[in-house]
Amino acid sequence: MDRTVVERAQRGDRDAYETLLRSSVDRLYAVACRILGDADRADDAVQQALVAMWRDLPALRDPDRFDGWAYRLVVRACLADLRRSRRVAVRALSPDEVLAAAGDDHRTTELRDQLTRALGTLTPDHRTVIVLHHYVGLPVAEIADI
Repeated sequence: MDRTVVERAQRGDRDAYETLLRSSVDRLYAVACRILGDADRADDAVQQALVAMWRDLPALRDPDRFDGWAYRLVVRACLADLRRSRRVAVRALSPDEVLAAAGDDHRTTELRDQLTRALGTLTPDHRTVIVLHHYVGLPVAEIADI
């Protein structure tokens, strides 16, 4: 993110804040969807994170760390949502099931659905680490900060 845009938004510039939103909201929503597994809940979590972002942006000490800070806010909103509601456990896939589905379009779709459900069996903290590392591509050190 451009440091000057973040600094302008920190000073209350709504246009700069809108620029920040446009550049990050899709990524934040994708993370929330992966963590929560539900588009409506993800939308709510992102909205909560965006409100917190506007409220707390002036306190951000290092504008260069805006992206990591924004991820942290959405992850917190997701974890708060998960604490409020319990997830239904689903069975994990065996390695044989994963290998058996390779190359078959119908089975690939089914496998993707099963993997999504399996992701839902992880604890919220573990799911968050997997999403941030494998889907977003953040390095482990940055995930630890988040």
